[in-house]
Amino acid sequence: MICSQCGNDKKFNVLERPDTPHDREVRCGKCDSFIRWLPKPKNKDKRPKNKILPENLGIDYCQLCLRKKDRLGKNETLTSHHIIEINKHGEDIKENIWVVCTHCHALIHHVRIYINYHWKDLWKA
Repeated sequence: MICSQCGNDKKFNVLERPDTPHDREVRCGKCDSFIRWLPKPKNKDKRPKNKILPENLGIDYCQLCLRKKDRLGKNETLTSHHIIEINKHGEDIKENIWVVCTHCHALIHHVRIYINYHWKDLWKA
């Protein structure tokens, strides 16, 4: 890397930028000019895949809408949903798993986000 402003090729500052879609920003150590963005490392925020699958639990229906696996839509499947999220100290155990169809899974997460992030402001008033 070479700074196009001052020609520096030795010292660069790398700044974390969680406020952007990028991971880090590289700036010149001499003139502080922007050099480039560094991509996020692959799988940085991902956790291991859920090991408890609906097939392993012997459940062949959605526990929310009660549709059987053979009654799901064309692009729908049964998925495992953590009742208490892993990032909220929930465990990856069968007692913390609910088998839901992909439609209900999306609905659960939409409602969870809506309640957690939007409704809490209503209760302050």
